[in-house]
Amino acid sequence: PSQSGNIRVQVTDENGCTGNSLTIEYTSVGIADAQEPYELNIYPNPSGGQFTIEANLGSQTDVTLAVRDVVGRDLMQAERIQGASTFRRTFDISHLANGIYYVQVTGDSGMTVRQLVKQ
Repeated sequence: PSQSGNIRVQVTDENGCTGNSLTIEYTSVGIADAQEPYELNIYPNPSGGQFTIEANLGSQTDVTLAVRDVVGRDLMQAERIQGASTFRRTFDISHLANGIYYVQVTGDSGMTVRQLVKQ
């Protein structure tokens, strides 16, 4: 729904019989879809261990780059990148177990996170 209110669904089958759902109260919380501040591309993904991160930050800014596991532990020391509008970094995590990892870029404009699958 595009706004708060009481919502009910009515369904009609091919024989013309109708049925109504229960009425529920829907309240919009006013949170729009989040816009990610940075363009982040990871390839290859899935990866056998070596992968490249390319980022477009939009303008010269300072950001922090981190690679984390699913519970949020840093897999490397977070890298501070200063005064860049784009960057490219290559990593090798072939020594780590297969699974899901996260690449996170954080700066004054917010945070962008991408999932990386290691096979």
